[in-house]
Amino acid sequence: MLPLSLPPATRRPRGKHAAERTVRTMLMSTAAFATLACDEGGGPRKEDPNAFVWNGPVSAPGVVHIRNTVGPITVSPSSDGQVHVRAAVSWSQGDPKHDVRYAVVPEGNSVTVCAIWGKGDCSATGYNSGKRKDGISISFNSRTDARVSFSVEVPAGVRVDAWTLTGDVTVRAAAPVVARALDGDVKVGTSVGPVVGETLNGDVDVRMTTIGDTGAVRAETRNGDAVAYVPEITDGAISASTINGKLGSDFGAFTTTRNGLNKRFEWTVGTGSRRYVVSSLNGSAYIRLINPDGSVNTSAASPTPARPAAGSGVSARRAP
Repeated sequence: MLPLSLPPATRRPRGKHAAERTVRTMLMSTAAFATLACDEGGGPRKEDPNAFVWNGPVSAPGVVHIRNTVGPITVSPSSDGQVHVRAAVSWSQGDPKHDVRYAVVPEGNSVTVCAIWGKGDCSATGYNSGKRKDGISISFNSRTDARVSFSVEVPAGVRVDAWTLTGDVTVRAAAPVVARALDGDVKVGTSVGPVVGETLNGDVDVRMTTIGDTGAVRAETRNGDAVAYVPEITDGAISASTINGKLGSDFGAFTTTRNGLNKRFEWTVGTGSRRYVVSSLNGSAYIRLINPDGSVNTSAASPTPARPAAGSGVSARRAP
């Protein structure tokens, strides 16, 4: 059962050159550098709703990897057991038929689909334009201001791994998900976790009604709010942190500690075999309870706030 009605995107102000940053290894499993040098084109934008279409079989526990540079990614359930990928492109300068190309890379029972500006290639672990480099290296020039919007349908049980540099990532699935952005909101709802949701500039909202394997649950941002909605925790190591924001939990009141500017609380349930991490620098960080039907407690505006610890002792402990 797919739980989730995900909340609408709520945009917070972003600098004109917010995406012109280095992607740190905390966001990507491999080193990534983004040099975004294209300008906003003038004049009315043209659109091609079917710039790229691909359909193919991927079965559980395979993975669908989606890679984009400029534009959002939206993933929803497939109704026929096939993966369906459609890319719409909009532009006002350049020619996206020459400036942007698409790659499909099958790898066993998985597939990687990429939009590539200029020369380059992609795989599940590498995505680059121009001269081939290890890991992730993206740059593009002023010939085009093309923006690619991916719409993807994925069967139940197939994992999703999606990221873009500039744009929102929104996923509804029935398998574990990894969703990342450099400049955009990340919103994920799945009936089977765990979920990793990360961005540098935007809000992160991840929801899962069950958790399958032993992987970590993460909701992390640097400029925005981070919230993870999870089922009852019976075994886990939980941490929440922020500098400029609030901390909260639906799993009881917890004390907080400070280390310089950083506020955090940490606690362990059972043996702590699974990690739950919610963090922000400029925003609030919450870990909340989700019901089996995907509903959440809306009677309260925010989860139980963490209580400030007396002094600066060791990490937080469950309040009596």
